[in-house]
Amino acid sequence: MSNELTWLPGWSLRSLMADGQVSPVEVVEHFLGRIAEHNELLHAFQSIDEEGARQQAKQAEAAVLRGEELGALHGVPLSVKEYIPVEGLPLRDSDGVDKGIAKHDALGVARLRRAGAVILGPTLRWGSRRRFSTPTTATTRPGTRGTPVG
Repeated sequence: MSNELTWLPGWSLRSLMADGQVSPVEVVEHFLGRIAEHNELLHAFQSIDEEGARQQAKQAEAAVLRGEELGALHGVPLSVKEYIPVEGLPLRDSDGVDKGIAKHDALGVARLRRAGAVILGPTLRWGSRRRFSTPTTATTRPGTRGTPVG
């Protein structure tokens, strides 16, 4: 089923996870693998929070196993644009200027998390006046630089 995960809509992924047919950890690992495989060519992600995504997926899996009520996006991996603050991840303004590490989640990100989404990292916004820079993996926590992807 692993290759099929790529093409499933979020609602279907959530349903499969809620029914125990696939685990949130398996889904997140699948998409982290796809990002690792294709991001060097596509340059879609500014950074990837592998550690954070894996931790969120384990928490999502534990909630399923405990039989908890699941949110509408439970275990579904998502990304947000680089100019939307995600606590602990690199932040850029709408022109692509580095603004350091976000100190908090934007309201929309907090709502996505409450619905159970797993945040993989910020994606690049094309069309700004900035030049392309190499994405990093988000060992990009405060005080670290991260490792170039690829």
